[in-house]
Amino acid sequence: MIDLAPIKSLTHNKIANMLKERNTSSVLDMGGVGRLKKFIDIDIADANIIDGQDCTKLDMPDNSFDATISVATLEHIKPEKQKLFIDEALRIAKKTSIHWFPVGPLAEKTDALKLKHGHKHNSHIPSVKFIEDLKTKHDKSDIEPFMTIQEHLLLLASIRSGLSTKEIYDFALKHKNKYYGCIWYCDL
Repeated sequence: MIDLAPIKSLTHNKIANMLKERNTSSVLDMGGVGRLKKFIDIDIADANIIDGQDCTKLDMPDNSFDATISVATLEHIKPEKQKLFIDEALRIAKKTSIHWFPVGPLAEKTDALKLKHGHKHNSHIPSVKFIEDLKTKHDKSDIEPFMTIQEHLLLLASIRSGLSTKEIYDFALKHKNKYYGCIWYCDL
């Protein structure tokens, strides 16, 4: 297994800081595999979709954790279930729900380019409209652009030699100030 430390450090540090700012003491990492535990010393449980856990219907009471989070998980959930995933995260959280994921047409193009160069990463990138609808529906939520296409591709290319190509570098340079993903969060 390839160590994704550079990418995960960037996203997990950001989310760990957001959790600290909100004074959380218990977290459910929806889609997590234990990586967040390296960045913050609080009680963290994992509900891992890789192991087949359906994070749209968790057998947990309302407000079970101070926070729910996900990192690069939403895009692996079928589009018709993405809203259910967020709704479930909000149901289980007491204080906040924080999610990082790629979004929009440029993220789709980025993932298609990664796939072309051997990065098998099946994804259903949420649309900009999906994000705007979340923001409209949840008045205490916000969206923060996070991780540019250049950061994302160059970090990946540093650990996956197949992505270290002129085409990848040219694409990263062309879109260097455009965002690959965002953090959507809702304080409850």
